[in-house]
Amino acid sequence: MHPRIQVAFYSSIMLKNITPILTDYTECPELQFVKNNQIVFDQRYCPEMKEHKYMDKIKDNSYDRYRDLNGVWADEQCKDKFMKHNTLLIDSDDKKVQLHLENSITNEPYTFEDVQHLSPLGQDVDAPKRGEEW
Repeated sequence: MHPRIQVAFYSSIMLKNITPILTDYTECPELQFVKNNQIVFDQRYCPEMKEHKYMDKIKDNSYDRYRDLNGVWADEQCKDKFMKHNTLLIDSDDKKVQLHLENSITNEPYTFEDVQHLSPLGQDVDAPKRGEEW
């Protein structure tokens, strides 16, 4: 990985629920570069949509949260290193990134059916493998 690249995981779930996923994810040989170079931003960095005048109007559920890069950029791990001109936010929900569209790319969300029969990265089993499209 290039030394100027930093990977951050930004999720609206709590850290205790992210940790097992990231531990498993970064154990795969193809993703070892991420293991020691990651920053995690959890639910504390995702305000509830109902608390924001604009976001409240577009929320689907009362518990929906949005991405607020201002909070991420203000964090000690990112302060003076990451800002508007060098941050890319990738999310599967375009509503969550409305306040930072110029920094965002959205993709189609994965469903259980999309991944239920795939083998984990780095494991040699007879299940279908993740191909180039992943």
